[in-house]
Amino acid sequence: MLKPYGIVDEDVESRAMGSQGEDCILSPAAQRYTPWKSEVKNVEDLNVNGIFWSHFAKYEKFPNHLKILFHRKNHKDMLVTLRMADFLEIYRKTLR
Repeated sequence: MLKPYGIVDEDVESRAMGSQGEDCILSPAAQRYTPWKSEVKNVEDLNVNGIFWSHFAKYEKFPNHLKILFHRKNHKDMLVTLRMADFLEIYRKTLR
């Protein structure tokens, strides 16, 4: 997704599950193209609403970053959860 911007695999590091902090560690170069704070879950039974709002509260001190929850069940496609207001802002930007 970020390769057209010169971002390589080494610019994105996955943190071990259960670790404190963000699940994806981004290099300064990758951070320029990804203005978000992400949480990543790969579980069969997930309280999406509870996890999302917990994650949102944790990163409220970053008002210019989207708060996004990436989640999936085994052998299923990755899903993305974000606030409707944030989705609409992204959509508006694509129309420009």
